[in-house]
Amino acid sequence: MSQKKIVAVCFFSMALTMGAITNCSGIFVKPMSESLGYSRSALSMIYSLYSIGQVVIALFSGKIFARFKVSSVMRAGSLAAGIGLAVMGLGRSLAVFYIVALLIGLGMGALCMVPVSLLIKSWYKTGYGLALGIAMSGSGLGGMLFSLIFVNGIQQIGWRSCYLITALAQLVILFPMIRLWVKEAPEVNDKNMNRSSAGSEEPVQGMEVRRILKDCRFWLFAAASVVTYASVSTIHQSAAAYLSDLGCSTEQISLITSGGMLSLAVGKIVLGRIYDRTNARCGTLVCSACGLAALASMICYRSEFAPYAYIVFFGVGYSFGSITYPIVTEALFGNRSFAGINGIYNAVGSLSLSAGVMVASGIYDLYGDYTIAYKLFFILSVAAMAVYIKLIPKE
Repeated sequence: MSQKKIVAVCFFSMALTMGAITNCSGIFVKPMSESLGYSRSALSMIYSLYSIGQVVIALFSGKIFARFKVSSVMRAGSLAAGIGLAVMGLGRSLAVFYIVALLIGLGMGALCMVPVSLLIKSWYKTGYGLALGIAMSGSGLGGMLFSLIFVNGIQQIGWRSCYLITALAQLVILFPMIRLWVKEAPEVNDKNMNRSSAGSEEPVQGMEVRRILKDCRFWLFAAASVVTYASVSTIHQSAAAYLSDLGCSTEQISLITSGGMLSLAVGKIVLGRIYDRTNARCGTLVCSACGLAALASMICYRSEFAPYAYIVFFGVGYSFGSITYPIVTEALFGNRSFAGINGIYNAVGSLSLSAGVMVASGIYDLYGDYTIAYKLFFILSVAAMAVYIKLIPKE
C-alpha cells in the first residue's frame, strides 16, 4: 500500500506542477500579451525563470537530499509554488512576474523530477521504469486537464483567475498529500544515499561525481540532450500561439493541446515499459525518433494527417526529461552518485527548455514564423541521435 501511495503522490505532484504550470504556460502567453501589452518574448521569460528556479534546485540536489528528507523538501516546494502562483494571478508588473516565476521554479524543482525519481527508485527494486512512467505521467494528464480548463477558463473568467485556481490546488490538494503519505523507504541507509540509490538494497556501484564531471561521456550526452529536449519542448510551448496564428479555432487548439497531454501521459508509461523490456540505448532512440516525428508533423501541419501524427508521437518524444535522464544516468555512471548527476542532467534539461523557447520566440519576433525554428531543431535532433547511438551502452 505504501508503494501505491508514493506513486499517487508523485503522480499528483507532476500533475499540479509540470502539468498545470510548465505544460500549460504557453496558453497564457497570448492573453497576457493582449491584456498587459508586453511582447510574447518578454512573457516567455516567465517560462525561462521557471526553468532557472528548477535548475538551482537540480544542481544542488545531491547535497539537498543528502541533508533533508524528501518529504520536507517537497512540502517546502508546494508552499513556494502555491504562494508564487497566487501572486502571479494578482500581479501587473513584469518585474513582479519575473520574481515570482523564479520562486515558482524553485518550488517546482523541489516537487518533481529529481525528488520523484528518488522516491520511485527507493520504493521499487524491480519495474522501476514502469513505476517511474506512471508517476511521471501525471504531467501529461494534468496538462490535458488543465489545458482544457485554461483554454476555456481564460475566455470565461480571465487568465488571473486561472492562476489563482492553480495556486489553490497546490495548497489545498498537494501539500496535505505530501504531509500524510510521503515517507522514506524502509531500507534507507543514510550513509550510502548521497540519496544516490535512495535506500534501495542494490549494491552501490559506479563513479563519484568528481570523476563523472571529468568524463567526456557526461558532456556529450548533456549536449545532445539539450537539442533533443529543447526541440520537443519548443513545439509544445509554442503550439497554442502557432496554431492560433494559422487560424485554428479555440476548440481545435484545445483538442490538439489536450490530446498532446493525453499522449504525454500514455507516452511516459510506454517509454518506461520500453526501457524495462529493452535497454537504455533502444529506449532513448525510440524517444528521440518520436520527437523528430512530432517536429515534422508541426512543420507540415496543414497536411491532413499532421495533427493526428503530432498527438501520437509527441507523448513519447516529450518524455525525454522525465524518463530518459534517470535511466541513462544509471546506465552510464551507476547509482553511486545518482541524485547528484540526475540533478545536473535535470538542470541541463531545464536550461534546454528555457533556451528552446527563447530561440523560437526570438525567431518569431524577427520573422513572424515558428516553422523556421522547428526546421532548425529538426536538423540538430538528427545529429543528437547519432551521438546516442555511439554513446549509450546496449546493456
